[in-house]
Amino acid sequence: MGGWPAIEWFQELVTKVDPHFYRRLVAGEASYTDAPPARPWTSGTTSCARAGRPPRLRPGARPGALREGTVGMFLHGTWQASGMAAAGLEPGTGYGAFILPTVRPSTPGA
Repeated sequence: MGGWPAIEWFQELVTKVDPHFYRRLVAGEASYTDAPPARPWTSGTTSCARAGRPPRLRPGARPGALREGTVGMFLHGTWQASGMAAAGLEPGTGYGAFILPTVRPSTPGA
């Protein structure tokens, strides 16, 4: 249950390691078995890699966990705004947003 959010982290991290690979992957020109998909999870740059597992927080529980301070951030887009409002969080004071940087500054943009 709630396993689908792991693909969000995969997509986000792969684009930060090798955005050109991700473009080829979604175009069907590369494979999930190629080397780049494994890099974000084995690089040690994420708590998921250090823990050896993906995050387990159910998507609907994330806004409340942020409000309670049991999580400091989670990956989501603007579609989560209604969930944040329902949890009593206001944009700019209860939560904010940022774009994750590339893993290495030399990584070219997509």
